[in-house]
Amino acid sequence: MKIASSKTISHLSYETERQLLESFNERFKNAEAANDEELLAACLTEMRLETDSFVAHLWFDLLEVLLLSQSREYEKALQLATETKVRLAGLVAEQGEHKLLSYLQLKAHLVSSVVYGNLQEFESSIDESTRVYEIALELDIAVFKVQALQNLSCVFYCESNYDKSLEYCQLAYKTAQSGGVALSVKLCECFTLSHADLGNYEQAIQWGRLSLEKAEAQELWYQVRDIHFTCAYVYLLMNKASVAHEHLQMAGQTEDKLSAPSQQDQILRSIPHVLTWIQYYAKIGDFESARDCFDNCQGLDLWSTAEKLDLYERVQDVFIMLDDRDRAIEVFEAYQVITKELYSQHRAAAESKQELRFKTASAEAEAKYNLKLFESEQVHRKEIEKLLTEERKISEALNVEKSRVELMSLARQIDPQFIFDSLSSISSFVAVNDPEAANRYLSQYSKLMRMTLNYSLNDLVTLEEELEVLRLYLGIAVLRFGKCFEYELLVEPEVDVFEHLIPPMILQPIVEQAIWQRLQYCVEPNVGKLSISVSLEPNSLLLTICDIAQNQSKSANEASAISDALSLLDRRLQILNRLSSEPIRIVKTNKPLNELQQLSLAIITIPRQGSLKK
Repeated sequence: MKIASSKTISHLSYETERQLLESFNERFKNAEAANDEELLAACLTEMRLETDSFVAHLWFDLLEVLLLSQSREYEKALQLATETKVRLAGLVAEQGEHKLLSYLQLKAHLVSSVVYGNLQEFESSIDESTRVYEIALELDIAVFKVQALQNLSCVFYCESNYDKSLEYCQLAYKTAQSGGVALSVKLCECFTLSHADLGNYEQAIQWGRLSLEKAEAQELWYQVRDIHFTCAYVYLLMNKASVAHEHLQMAGQTEDKLSAPSQQDQILRSIPHVLTWIQYYAKIGDFESARDCFDNCQGLDLWSTAEKLDLYERVQDVFIMLDDRDRAIEVFEAYQVITKELYSQHRAAAESKQELRFKTASAEAEAKYNLKLFESEQVHRKEIEKLLTEERKISEALNVEKSRVELMSLARQIDPQFIFDSLSSISSFVAVNDPEAANRYLSQYSKLMRMTLNYSLNDLVTLEEELEVLRLYLGIAVLRFGKCFEYELLVEPEVDVFEHLIPPMILQPIVEQAIWQRLQYCVEPNVGKLSISVSLEPNSLLLTICDIAQNQSKSANEASAISDALSLLDRRLQILNRLSSEPIRIVKTNKPLNELQQLSLAIITIPRQGSLKK
């Protein structure tokens, strides 16, 4: 099953990516313990096929660098390490600093340090390790601090700067203790060699034993064999050839526990074996055996320059002691050739390093430029988004204000027919010499007009204010039409008319329709019935208008006036529902009771708007 992952790394996916890398790394370590390069290569190929994770494939590239380095394909290893670092720099430029990317960058510099060390480009190796240590110190990642210090110790040892090597060993040891990092076999071996070449033989032996214990406990048999050679080297420096011989024999016995190597692996594994045995035979004065050991060397072309120099330096003394002048000169000339080659390599490496530094600096400069460009684009994008958001808010506010102005305008549009009939009624009261009725009518009419205009300025009014307007309107209607109908206004006890808020002038147009279309035509007194009731539902307020009246035809003018009033109400409700998340609903029904009467019902459902703050 292939594990998919995008090139983009989010903070949410960090844990998943980290666990993925840990699982792959554990598998690689298990394969590495067998010390079989073919098995390691197969394991790496298999893991590459299992995931599309961009981060995992960067990690695999770094593992491949180590494999190439172990196979002594140092140039290829260095090229792949450099390409991986450039890709990582580009990824950081695209996505910014990220914990997982920082981890990979540290690993890339650490791997580069190892490759440079193998190429004997010690200055570059020191630069890479120092960079790892500084970044790890800033990010407080103890394991990388320890590995960087351990690499520095190895490099200074290779430069024969044993004091500096031991100094970094001790610093790595302290850092591991304070950071809770387990001591590696490699660090213990560095301690052994540094102490040995400084003449601290007792400390060297102690660290050598510790190295063996750790390697055997982890069943790292390849390292166990190498540590036996290291211990033999220490005992030879101490002039204890017999003990050195014991370790050489144990190194040979450990070979049996290793898997069958390829021919190339066999040659590479034999190098420390040959060098230590030559040193041992020379130490005990068995120069013939030392010569035989040299003559049996195979695949010298696979030996590193440093290993060849070490070999020729040791064998040259052997041939001198054997009084074999010709072989001694031959070895000396080979030593000189390698020295010249080494000089040429160092010179080429210096030029290559200069070119690489230029490329790396260019890549880093480009990455920094891309990062700044990306950050600038992000800032501009945010500014544009902010402006668009503000523009949307302004547009929404204008639409809301426009709707409110339209609502106020509609609420102020009192039915012209009602005004005309009201003035006619006042005129008729004056004509029949009933000034008291005219005065009462005029007083209620003026109060209704004043309240209507005042309430139309508000988005919401209390239920009590709405009912007060309705009472005034019904009072005027009764004066106008006499005793054609009677009405009742019912409010359930649980309804607090002073707390509930509703849009203004929502009941009057429906009541007006009931009066003008039906109730005014009732011939007999109090035949028409009009009921307005108010009740509560769980999330809404229910206003019910019910009338029973004679069904009579209306004049065209009356029907048009009523239609206009209801049209204004519909427009107001459309605007109100556009401004609110919960709509106001009106349901109307008409039901004939007999040949002359019909029941008309209108139910208004208003979402509860909250309470009026007093």
